[in-house]
Amino acid sequence: MNIAKKASTLTLLIVLSLVMIFTINNSALYANGNGVVPTSIESALTSQIVKEVDQKTIDEIIQVFVIVDDRSLIDESGSESSIRDYSISDKGLSLRRSMCKSQDSVLALITNEGLQYEMGYNYYTLFNGFSLKIRYCDLDSLRGIKGISEVIVSDYYTAPSAEEAEANAKNFNYSIEGYDGSGMSIAVLDTGVNYNHTAFSSYPDYVAYTNKQVEEYIEKNELQGKYINEKVPYAYDYADYDDDVIPSIYHGTHVSGICVGNDD
Repeated sequence: MNIAKKASTLTLLIVLSLVMIFTINNSALYANGNGVVPTSIESALTSQIVKEVDQKTIDEIIQVFVIVDDRSLIDESGSESSIRDYSISDKGLSLRRSMCKSQDSVLALITNEGLQYEMGYNYYTLFNGFSLKIRYCDLDSLRGIKGISEVIVSDYYTAPSAEEAEANAKNFNYSIEGYDGSGMSIAVLDTGVNYNHTAFSSYPDYVAYTNKQVEEYIEKNELQGKYINEKVPYAYDYADYDDDVIPSIYHGTHVSGICVGNDD
C-alpha cells in the first residue's frame, strides 16, 4: 500500500472513530492495573488522553480495527476506473470474496485463541479488515495472532449533551441590545426563498432600499434579478440564471426566515 493509500486508510479510521462516539463507551485506549501505558499506544496519545487512560482497568472494553493485509478495493481499482465501477466488476467482486475469506480465517483464529470479542463492521474499500470490541487485557494476544497485519486502537470521545432552548428563543430582545434592524439589509445566498410565506408578510416601516431605488439600480447595472417586496428587495437565481427564486428545497427560506422573518 503506498503512502497516499495509507493516508486515506488512516483518515477513514479517524472518521470511524468519531462516528462511534454515539454507540460505544465514552473513552478508550486503556492502561493496565498499575497505570503503565504500552509504548505503542502512548506515542499516539496526548498527555491529557494518557492521563484518562491511566484510570482504566484491564477488563474494560475497547474498540479496535484489525487490518488483515494490505489489499483493498481502492488499491486494486487503479486509475482506469472509479472505485464504484471496480467494486461491482467481476475482478472487484472476486477480490472482495477473497478478502472476506481471509477475514473469516482470522476471526476463526481469534475464536480458537479463546479471546472474547464482539464483532463490529467489515471493511474492504480502503483496507482489508474489520472492527471488534475486546477487553484491554487481550490486546497483546490479538496482535500476536498469525494473519493479522496491524491492530489499531480507536480513540473515543464523549458525545455532547443536548440542551433544550427556551420556548421563545426566536424572539430577539432588541430593546436591551439596542438594535431593531431599521435600515439594514442582509444578503442570503442559499437555495432560494418562498417570499409568499407568512413569515415575510409583515413589512418594516423603514427600509434600506425602496422599490424605485432597486429598479433604478437593476436598470443601471443591467441586472437580471427583480424587486419582490419590502422584505425581499432583490431576488435572483444564480443557478438557473433567472428571477424565479421560489425553491424546491426550503433551506434558503428557513435561513431567510431567521434573518428577517416575523411569524408564529
